[in-house]
Amino acid sequence: MTDHKKYRVGVNYTSSRHFTLIKELIDARVVDFVEILIDNFLTVPAQSILEKFESIPLAFHIMNSRFLEEKEETKLQALAAPIRSLIRETRPLYVSDHVGRFTHNGCVLPILGEYDYRNTEHAVAAVDRWQSLLGTQLLLENFPSYTMDGVEQPAFFETVLQRTGAGLLFDVSNAIVAGHNTHVAPSAWNALVNGCNHYHAGGYSESEFEPIMLLDTHDRPLSNETSAAIADIMSRHESVVPTITIEFDRNIERETWRRELERVAGLTSASTSPDKVLS
Repeated sequence: MTDHKKYRVGVNYTSSRHFTLIKELIDARVVDFVEILIDNFLTVPAQSILEKFESIPLAFHIMNSRFLEEKEETKLQALAAPIRSLIRETRPLYVSDHVGRFTHNGCVLPILGEYDYRNTEHAVAAVDRWQSLLGTQLLLENFPSYTMDGVEQPAFFETVLQRTGAGLLFDVSNAIVAGHNTHVAPSAWNALVNGCNHYHAGGYSESEFEPIMLLDTHDRPLSNETSAAIADIMSRHESVVPTITIEFDRNIERETWRRELERVAGLTSASTSPDKVLS
């Protein structure tokens, strides 16, 4: 494993076709844990997962539960059952899910859409139900807002987490993307980030149209802004060893990913204000 002590750096494992690559990164000792997109491995026995990854810690990320939209309890129960069993047998570092919309007016969206943050009561009830079915605390990931709907996102998260006992999976690059696109400063998340122990970060790109938007693409190295924010955030953790997953979903190349993992593992911040997390 990497020799840093302040935080653990991991990779996202989304498909069995990437297993050889992930194993090479583990063997190169640049990976401290693996975050599995567990939706894609529900039929894999827990023992097989544990054997494949041997002693490397695991985390679970859920993508397609649609727990905010699903009205039929039986469908959520059917999805939760194998996840709950895998949680019990593998004891992941955390279990996380998305706050977003998969459909609009009955039509399936081509990409994950932004939740209507005015529907706080519905979200509180849905999070409570999903946590109960999973049998564990759920971490919720912040969204890379593309429209002004994202202005209310930090306040929404603060309310939902406070009322449900859920935690935050803070995606640093998503906050920067949302900040650029909505002009809501990433510092709006500071109060929640101060109590957060699990993070994501990935590359983003610029749109080809005007005005330029940032797009959460996970297809390139981290931006300088993301790297600086990670260094600042991680320098604040003293007693708890947090995790950060460096995500690649496209243009996946072993050496590029390895360099990013090594770079993030070595990030430090020599001049961090006690009140500064994101600017």
